[in-house]
Amino acid sequence: MFDLSPDESQPAEPDILRAFLEDLRVCGEIAPAPEFYERVCSRIQEIEGQSIWVPLIYTRFRWRFATAWLALALATLSYVLAESGSANKAIFSSANPQQRRDAVLDEIVSYRKPN
Repeated sequence: MFDLSPDESQPAEPDILRAFLEDLRVCGEIAPAPEFYERVCSRIQEIEGQSIWVPLIYTRFRWRFATAWLALALATLSYVLAESGSANKAIFSSANPQQRRDAVLDEIVSYRKPN
């Protein structure tokens, strides 16, 4: 196939490359299927006509989003309710000075150093 005899005056590489490229050349013209461009244009117009809110309306994302907010609200409510029952509330309340003094003394007496 490739005859590279050393007695030739010109190198054979350009001829080999030319023959290779001619073999690669496509016989016919490559064209898209009939009505390809019309389908592409109609698809682009469909996408442009949609609202930005379509993924939120027609997916389960809104239910997941609402569930996450509900869980966050319940967690916050439970934290607030748990903290409202603490004994430190009496120290900072607007009660009379005697009650605040008793609450501070009670905290001092019941204090335990964390390990």
